[in-house]
Amino acid sequence: MPAKVAFSVSKKRFSNATDRNRIKRLLREVYRLNKLPLHSTIKKQEETYAIMFLFTGSEEPDFLFLEYKMKGLLKRLSKKISPDVRQSPEKDKTD
Repeated sequence: MPAKVAFSVSKKRFSNATDRNRIKRLLREVYRLNKLPLHSTIKKQEETYAIMFLFTGSEEPDFLFLEYKMKGLLKRLSKKISPDVRQSPEKDKTD
């Protein structure tokens, strides 16, 4: 299992539990359908990551909106952790 994933929706913005659960179900499904590029990148590194998605919107999203956003997010995350792109962190330069 290359990544452990969790999803959260604010109780403050969505007081109704059924709304929160519906959004989390949508997020899980969108992630499930689009996770392959990220998982292949992680498998190359033989590491495990813990990822948490926080829904911060104030209105209930639709599937297509979430899919569009998730694809972009997973692509950026995949590039960020890719061993080809990742470099050693620079040391703080203090004089």
